[in-house]
Amino acid sequence: MQARQQFSVEGKRDLELSKILGQSMGKHKVESSTFPDLKDITSPSVEVGLKVHVDRVGQVDGSKMTIAVKFVQLFPVGQMFAFLSSLPKREYDMVLLNPVSFTENAVYRIPEGWTVSKIPDSKTLEAPFARFTIAAEAKDGAVHYRRTMQLLKNRIEKEEYAPSGRWPRRSTPR
Repeated sequence: MQARQQFSVEGKRDLELSKILGQSMGKHKVESSTFPDLKDITSPSVEVGLKVHVDRVGQVDGSKMTIAVKFVQLFPVGQMFAFLSSLPKREYDMVLLNPVSFTENAVYRIPEGWTVSKIPDSKTLEAPFARFTIAAEAKDGAVHYRRTMQLLKNRIEKEEYAPSGRWPRRSTPR
């Protein structure tokens, strides 16, 4: 609901996007954005499209460029899990959101004449309460990344807490 509220006013979207994008991508320009009617809460699914030009997206070393995976987190689920599970132990069950799934897709266009030599391995992390997957594929002159975070239940019992406390830090792409 937070993302719906944050972006519901069309005139403020570019400002809100700049705040989020600037933190992770530095100097950038939003070339286009598409949003559905965010005030319509009858649809559980919201698909937002962004086309962003980012200056100096990678680090060049000779004839190779390394690009870190960066996603635009309109609703930072991973950060929320890290915050909620930051205690070393719990006395009570931890109540979370209702089961929900967030999928983010990022496409990096490769400059003409460049080729992709290596992409990150796919990764899946599972905990009793959640699943995190990230995958990458090089095709059609671009690298396509897909990240999904699924909250599978709304409660972590105190006995399950210790392993889940380490999960969010391992699920953040580097």
